Amino acid sequence: MRKQTSFDPYHKWLGIPPKDQPPNHYRLIGIDLFETDVDVIDTAANKQMTYLHGCSTGEHSAFAEKILNEIAAVRLCLLDPKQKAEYDEPLFALKSSSELAANSQKKRSFVLPVIAVAVIVAGGLVRVGFLQSKPDQDSGPVDQVTVANTDSKAEEENVETSSVSGPPEAESASVPPQPKKTTSETPRIIRSSTYEWGGSSSDYARYGNLVFEVGMGRNRNGKGMSGIEIENVSKLTVLGRASVKFRGYDSNNFAGFVIDYHTKFGYTKRVALSFGFHSNKRQTAGPPWGTKGGFDELQNLGRRSDYTLDLKQWAPQGWDGKIWFTVMLQNGGTNTFVWAIIISPTKWRQSL
Repeated sequence: MRKQTSFDPYHKWLGIPPKDQPPNHYRLIGIDLFETDVDVIDTAANKQMTYLHGCSTGEHSAFAEKILNEIAAVRLCLLDPKQKAEYDEPLFALKSSSELAANSQKKRSFVLPVIAVAVIVAGGLVRVGFLQSKPDQDSGPVDQVTVANTDSKAEEENVETSSVSGPPEAESASVPPQPKKTTSETPRIIRSSTYEWGGSSSDYARYGNLVFEVGMGRNRNGKGMSGIEIENVSKLTVLGRASVKFRGYDSNNFAGFVIDYHTKFGYTKRVALSFGFHSNKRQTAGPPWGTKGGFDELQNLGRRSDYTLDLKQWAPQGWDGKIWFTVMLQNGGTNTFVWAIIISPTKWRQSL
């Protein structure tokens, strides 16, 4: 009987063997170390995310969602010059030290046989084993180390702490570490909700960890909506993926985002942000949360791989920073889908 092994998504899906795990940013999206071409980085990340999206509906969907989140974060890091430089610095230092150690090993392995032959020729009766004496401690082989997301500052702090001898000072020991304060301005996820139209047996809507997915399944018509209610937010950066082509079923077709704005009077305005698939003669309402009504404003964002949404530009007077953000697809055609992940802000307070 074959022994069952645990599923390794990095190896099975991305070809990254256990010895290379956890992978660094470049290995995760399959490009050369320290790649600088932003088009190469963007294309590679998009390719991996598109493939993993196809894996997100099977039995290992949780793994797919986890790695999709990781790749989204990698893409954001490597396309930002400042973040990329900070990430590359310890990785470059590690690579340089590993190469130096490898070169030293090659030199030692080359020199020893030459010295052995010289001793035999000169001494005649001297054994080769004479050269196999214990090497200096600093000339031994260097262990190979795999590092992901190295925090050089944290390492320096650990070294300083471990080098201190003797008992700690009473004054410092009496002061407990203070937790970081969370201000009321930190974006907060209040709740999430999904909706699937009862008239279709195959449409779907999913949400988890800032990842949204909606689709039609085997039917050409249906409605899938996945949203979160959030507060203290003025801008969102969202990565989006969608079917190459939608096929409109009637005047109620739509693919994109829906933003509901909150004021002291409740939710008062609904803005639809289309991917280019929508009808100006729409009759039915949108998500059953927020304003729960039709679109008050329609904007065509077109097709892009990422969207930076400045929420203030569509906000009504008196908006208090609270919204419902919804990913929506209606009547898109057989097997069509929309997938999205919020990648900024990166820090949230959650009440879920």
